[in-house]
Amino acid sequence: MSIFLEKKWSMILQIALCLYCFPLQSEATPQSVFLSKFEQICTEDRLNSREKTAYLAKCASELGIPFERVPTHDQPLLQFRLKKTWELLDAEHHAFYLQLDNHTLASFDEVADDPFLVLRTKVGPRHSPFDFIQAQANLAHFKIVDLEEWPEFFEDFISEITLHPEKQGLEPNVNVTEILAGWADPSTTFHLSQSNCELIWWQIASDKNFELIVSNFNQIQPFVDLIELDSLSETFLNPNQKYYFRLKSFQDGEWSAWTLPQVFTVQKPAQIKAPTFSKIQEGQYKISWEGEDADTTYWVFGSNALDLVPPVYRIQSEYEVPAYESLETTQTFIEIDGSYAYYRIIPEKNGRYGVPSEIIRVYDEGMFHTRTLLQYDGKSISRRIFPRLLEPQSLEKQPKFIQHPHVPDEAWEAVTPYLLPDNHPYRSTLDRIFSKTRVLHNEASLKSAGFTWTKKGSFSPVYPTLHKKIKGYYIKVFTDSQDKTDWKNWVARVQGAKSIQKSIDENNYQTLFKVPKKYIYPLPEKPGPTGSGKKRKNFILLAEDMKIFRHSLNKEMYRYRITPTHLNAVYKVVTEVGLVDSLYINNLPWAKDGRLAFVDTEKHHMWPIAYQRYTKILSTGMQQHWKLLITHQGPNF
Repeated sequence: MSIFLEKKWSMILQIALCLYCFPLQSEATPQSVFLSKFEQICTEDRLNSREKTAYLAKCASELGIPFERVPTHDQPLLQFRLKKTWELLDAEHHAFYLQLDNHTLASFDEVADDPFLVLRTKVGPRHSPFDFIQAQANLAHFKIVDLEEWPEFFEDFISEITLHPEKQGLEPNVNVTEILAGWADPSTTFHLSQSNCELIWWQIASDKNFELIVSNFNQIQPFVDLIELDSLSETFLNPNQKYYFRLKSFQDGEWSAWTLPQVFTVQKPAQIKAPTFSKIQEGQYKISWEGEDADTTYWVFGSNALDLVPPVYRIQSEYEVPAYESLETTQTFIEIDGSYAYYRIIPEKNGRYGVPSEIIRVYDEGMFHTRTLLQYDGKSISRRIFPRLLEPQSLEKQPKFIQHPHVPDEAWEAVTPYLLPDNHPYRSTLDRIFSKTRVLHNEASLKSAGFTWTKKGSFSPVYPTLHKKIKGYYIKVFTDSQDKTDWKNWVARVQGAKSIQKSIDENNYQTLFKVPKKYIYPLPEKPGPTGSGKKRKNFILLAEDMKIFRHSLNKEMYRYRITPTHLNAVYKVVTEVGLVDSLYINNLPWAKDGRLAFVDTEKHHMWPIAYQRYTKILSTGMQQHWKLLITHQGPNF
């Protein structure tokens, strides 16, 4: 009986606790309150564009939400730190910009990396239809090509005004009779009942409360009995996800109440996943991806224009369409010759297009593209070339980074041959990240700037970081808090990688081994370190991600996959280049393409080699072969 009573009281306490906690969980968060105010401020006719931005900043301050101004021409534009990420909210244009997952709000960095996020978004009041030329003008006012220090926001906060909630009207005299969004429908359409109303106001949202609505789906227009989404607005809809449609009518000077939301889903091919770019051989490259739908055609568009909108969207512009190539395949890969810098993949099935992929960036040493982007120069909008490297140059000519006063001549002379090429696709991204704040101040500043890392099991003082905007690379750094000289370490690592690659090539070991490409990136002069006890760091190292297996799998693979051919080649390269630190499982791991990767290249041309340390990670049979290699100083037996 006592056990029964204990269980009963335990259950009652759990229920009571849940009932107590429920009101706390259901309370509006500062972020949700702020986003609600954003919608109200955008529609407030008593405020002009600048006042709307200032009032939005005032609301953010009151709710304790950090904000900052981003680089634009003319009107100030702010982004806000919501849910630990920066998100652009454009009060002037009553718009926000969704990333291509169609869930996550974009920051300035995401817009700068992929202008399509802006080009597909309607700007302007609710009664304005989507206009691609206006979207291009909006994009051009983002300062993407000309990097500069991020501006301060000095607007005086305006006095308090009362934001009026939306009035509830009479019953609507129009309704939805049918929604067509299937495989047989060329576009998503909404059929409405006949009505004598003057205007209709319709909305589409991914939540039934319509808390945050994409500007393309928040439209006031004269009454029509058929609403058809344009092809760019369709890119905001994911397949098989619930969406909600509602509308209201305007008649005799008064808006009605909203109709009950109607739920619908869209049938279209899924967006591709995990696009990767790889080199097959000189002048021959491959883009591969994961696709979910059978019988899908993949359209692959390449261009040197960062802002190319693929022609499947049938847009009209007053600017000349930049050169592009259009490829078609039913496979989940395609080979290219590297003629263009940017590629994007759009799946198509039964005439329905899926959400476009992220941009795939093409780059190889000695490959040069004239990249362009529409930008405003203070007077007019024109297509700008970026970065500064306009003509192909021989590899002997060095990238155009500038030595600033904090970099000694000795250091600059040493790093110059190994600097990140000026036309590297991540050059502008790195410039934006490191010109905004002093990222290397300490661990906290690294994390705040979006860097992640693990030093578990590492004896090195180097931070091997990752950043979601620098895909395919590890970014290795020292912080200003560390009493280390950065450039000597980075130069040694790049020289080691080049020496290993030379040995691999000369011995025709390309099918057995690989080594990461490594580049040195010089940090901008400003912002510099602050506070006492800081040792300024001027460089970081980018190392290509070798896509290696995790440690436990590597141990297994060393037991059953390695062959005498592998061991002969390992002995040859390690001996030739003097790689005293390479004979550890973590420094010479298996990569997912079936090759061994020389990932630690710092110590090279150093002898003697402690060959015995490699023995313990091998199988019994391979241990015997390795011992013979040591005894005979190579495969001379």
